[in-house]
Amino acid sequence: MGAVETFEENIKWVAAIEHDEVQSPINEKESNIQLYKQACDLVWLVIVQDIFQMGAPSEANEHILEKSYLSNFDKVIWLEINPLKAAVLNVRKF
Repeated sequence: MGAVETFEENIKWVAAIEHDEVQSPINEKESNIQLYKQACDLVWLVIVQDIFQMGAPSEANEHILEKSYLSNFDKVIWLEINPLKAAVLNVRKF
C-alpha cells in the first residue's frame, strides 16, 4: 500500500490575492465605523483569510500586505489561519 498524502502535500498551485480583494472587505465594514466609534475610542478591523473557507487555496504575498489601503479604521489586521500569521496593513484615512 502506498503512502497516504495529506491535503497540503497535494496543493501545487496557490492563487495570489489581489489588492482589491483586500480592499473589498474593508469597504464593506466602513459604513459601520460611526456606530463602532459610539462605543469605542479606537476601532480595529481584523480580516481573516482561511484557505479552508475559500474555493481555492490562496495567499497574500508581502507585496500585497505592504500596499496602502483606504480606511477610517484605526488599524486593519490581515490574519491568515493556515499557517497562522498576521500583518498590520498600511491604511490611509479618506
